Amino acid sequence: MFARVTLFVLALAASSCSKPQTPVQLRDVAATPLAIADPALASADKPSTTSGNIDVIEFAHVVGDQGEPLVVLSTEADDVQWTKGAPRLASSESPIVVHRDVDEAALPKFITRHLGRAVRLSGPNGDVCRGKLASPFILARVEPHFGERERWSGGEEDGVVTPPLSEQRIAEEAWGMSAGGRLLVAGLVETTGDCRDALVARAADLPTLTTAAARRPSASMTARAMAELRKLPAHGALQESYAKSQGTTPGLSWTESEDATVTVREFATDASMYVWVSASGGQPCSDFSGRIDVLWKVSGTNAKQLDFEIIYQGEAEFDPQLLAHVPGEKFPSFVGRESTLRKGSSGYAVDGLHVPFLDCPC
Repeated sequence: MFARVTLFVLALAASSCSKPQTPVQLRDVAATPLAIADPALASADKPSTTSGNIDVIEFAHVVGDQGEPLVVLSTEADDVQWTKGAPRLASSESPIVVHRDVDEAALPKFITRHLGRAVRLSGPNGDVCRGKLASPFILARVEPHFGERERWSGGEEDGVVTPPLSEQRIAEEAWGMSAGGRLLVAGLVETTGDCRDALVARAADLPTLTTAAARRPSASMTARAMAELRKLPAHGALQESYAKSQGTTPGLSWTESEDATVTVREFATDASMYVWVSASGGQPCSDFSGRIDVLWKVSGTNAKQLDFEIIYQGEAEFDPQLLAHVPGEKFPSFVGRESTLRKGSSGYAVDGLHVPFLDCPC
């Protein structure tokens, strides 16, 4: 897995959107890669220690592509030595999706050794489907500037008629824009079950993940979590900024404003309780916009004397739906759509699949 969650700098928002812009990106600190289970794999044919990859069969993202589940084998799919043939336009919706074949002989052995292996896919309600890994290909995604889409569609300007670009030409241009948003993926064959809610994949012959779905906490737990949120210095700083903004509603916190969104979730296992709060308010490119994401580990038997221990605080726009405990790992991971919050040597960090966004943020 890997840290690819992106926040666009407000300086970009202030710039003109009349032509394509190059986004400036800030990234979360990467979590330390999970260890490879088999010591015999300690060779050149293993995920690099800087890539954030783990053994692809232990805990892999699942993405949807035109309704089909794809298991992510690697996020480092920019290596031109892997590609074979021209890119093909798979979807012109948002985002643009391009497929490209790969030369399996050029792929690392830590990937190819798993092709054809049976995998189990899990979602918020546990295991949802099974299948076998099919031939891999590169999935490239990008959200282009609206001006590029207009140019691709053709038209007339100052009496000059420009024909629309062919699908092949669009695929080639979108491929060029998709660096950082390319994934090596494999579809599934011999599938059983319904994979639509799948979030993660794991080899079917490995021990099953211990999971717990997100649930709505009680009113008292929600109130306590919001009280803990208001104690944070980051909350206070955002409140000061909100109070100075033009859209302020007197007497209300920024989390209570008309455009605020607050999500509170609870994850419970036999051993531990966790509470997640995501709060956002304001509008992009306005004089106020803020977000806080916090995960607490909650302990104590008396509801009035619970201890809230922060184990993650950030603003990564993460939406956890599932607690997943990988066998052999000391700490649980929290899984969302194409994103995971997991523990590394520097603490918890969000790992998410990245889709380059080249359009206007406002």
